[in-house]
Amino acid sequence: MIRSFMIVTFLVILSNLSSIDFIPASSEDVTFRVQDSLAYYHEFSDDQHWYGSNSWAVRFDFRNYFQGVPAQFTTADIWIYFPNLVSEGSISFAFYLENVNQPDLGNPILQEAVDPGEIEIGWNIFPFSETVLDSVVWVIVDYETSEMGQYMSASAGGGQHSYYYDESDEAYYSMSSHNFNSEFLVCLQGEFSIDVIDIGLTEFYLSSEPAFSQDVYPLFLLHNYHSEVVDSIFILYSITSPFYSVMDTIPVPNENYSLDAGEELLIDLSGEIEYLYTLPDTASQYRFSATILCDDDAFGYNNSISLNYELFTQFQNLVLVENFIQLNDALTLDLWLDQSELLSDEIFILNNFPVLADFPFYNNSAIERFNFYSLYGFPAAVTGGTEKIIGY
Repeated sequence: MIRSFMIVTFLVILSNLSSIDFIPASSEDVTFRVQDSLAYYHEFSDDQHWYGSNSWAVRFDFRNYFQGVPAQFTTADIWIYFPNLVSEGSISFAFYLENVNQPDLGNPILQEAVDPGEIEIGWNIFPFSETVLDSVVWVIVDYETSEMGQYMSASAGGGQHSYYYDESDEAYYSMSSHNFNSEFLVCLQGEFSIDVIDIGLTEFYLSSEPAFSQDVYPLFLLHNYHSEVVDSIFILYSITSPFYSVMDTIPVPNENYSLDAGEELLIDLSGEIEYLYTLPDTASQYRFSATILCDDDAFGYNNSISLNYELFTQFQNLVLVENFIQLNDALTLDLWLDQSELLSDEIFILNNFPVLADFPFYNNSAIERFNFYSLYGFPAAVTGGTEKIIGY
């Protein structure tokens, strides 16, 4: 009897696990400059294309969104990343409150249908009436997917916030509960309001594209998410390279270096001789960084932005394709096969093995580079990382 029960349980689990599947994607960086005003759980990388369910969900918990600090989020746009054009079926999205760890499908806060013919490849923004969210909210995207080309995009990593609907059980299962480390590329755009100090650096860019011996000025966009005035705000601004580095502290140009509650401020230092720096005529990689300095700022994740630029006078005659793969992993089989199509005098392929099970090909340098570039899905190329490669 016990053995029969175990077999039935195993078959049920297997059925749930096999109801959805994915194909590896390019791990393309799909970051938007306005990401500071977005609520999301993914990594802004298109790592996986999921299919097999007709309903996908992201559970937003605004009671704990900021490390246990309650937040109110006013939104009027939903962002969904589609990796393909929609050739058939229908698309809609809806907001629901929670009922016993599931969406309360009988009482939608909002429902909107989407014209499939208007879907574009990449981020699609759908406006709706302004909605205030301050508790647990389920965002459900009803979208018929298939292995033939209609997919739901996800980033590798996490999975506890994203769900798929299983028709056989009539329930939503989290991706992480079935060991799928995937967060769907769904965002809500809007305005956060919290009762602790939080100053965010929304944007940081330069007055012009850097070039040899050129003058460059920084521009910063700051936002006060606190419900009160915040004083003593400064920006630490730096330019670094192997041959050249500068650092400056820039005060917010307001009374008491302050921002009013909810205020967004653009600091444009173009033409300010005090903050003029002329780049040298040396070929190198340059990093421009900006970090907000503010006493009692509760969250540091939105305080810093870095910009990387390459100023070179010579270019390599080969393109380096660097992959992090596993020998006996089914997900990397296509990558092995695709490499044969890249054979060329202009391309050099370098395969790294960051998993100890692939000894003797495994080595410490491979795992260090794999972790440095945050490549937590197979297969993945180093170009999907977030940092520049130094060297050839």
